[in-house]
Amino acid sequence: MTDTGSHDGVLEKLERYLDVAPRAVAVSRECGPFTVFVRDNPRGHPLYARPRLGYAHPISTVEVRRMLDFQRAIGVPRALEWVHETTPTLLSSAREAGMGVQECALLRLADYAPAAAPTGYRVHEMKADDPQTGAVLAAIDASFRDSDQIGPPDSSLQKPRMRSRLLVLVGAFDTLGRPVGGGMHNPRGDLSEVTGIGTLPSHRGRGIGTAITSALTGTALREGHAPFLSAATQSAVSVYESVGYTRVGTACVAAGNERG
Repeated sequence: MTDTGSHDGVLEKLERYLDVAPRAVAVSRECGPFTVFVRDNPRGHPLYARPRLGYAHPISTVEVRRMLDFQRAIGVPRALEWVHETTPTLLSSAREAGMGVQECALLRLADYAPAAAPTGYRVHEMKADDPQTGAVLAAIDASFRDSDQIGPPDSSLQKPRMRSRLLVLVGAFDTLGRPVGGGMHNPRGDLSEVTGIGTLPSHRGRGIGTAITSALTGTALREGHAPFLSAATQSAVSVYESVGYTRVGTACVAAGNERG
């Protein structure tokens, strides 16, 4: 097991990462105490707003509502993300503004405990030009829809990011070489967020998610990036803890009432 250090200063480092990371695929607009990220490709994943980097004042319900009105006016989802411990006043203000808030565990790696793929499966990093890269991404998408039906593979948006090492993709495969899940991490400086870990429903409960997490973590460490991630459920937290992650805070994800 590899000790990656204490929690000292980790939230400040995460805050800088979370401000930088979306800028690779977005343009930013300022609205009061918020930075609103707008995807730079209409086929890209919809983005969100965050508190402006370094903003240290309380954020009011009125300011949240102004930001939501701004998002509506420019035609982007009414969405907001932040770290509770860094911006503690935002939780009550977002809820008072009518937003539904999901509180997720925020974890960073403490002691890496590698985990092998279960018998009958293999897990490895994908290259941008691998013919199965699109299928792995499609399998991840299907897993988040709780479906075993994998849609048409498409990696056209991700391949440039993979080539520039802004995105690292890991795939999981069965004995016939069919993709059954995967995950990714997103290096920026000396940190990388592990995201999108998913396994097709018919292959769950066998340790594949743990192996994917382990592979992503190992890849990040080998390239000098300290990995972190968030988890919406206790079962996901347990998987990540088994690989050596420990909780350092709470990641909040909020969505506005589009009819409000």
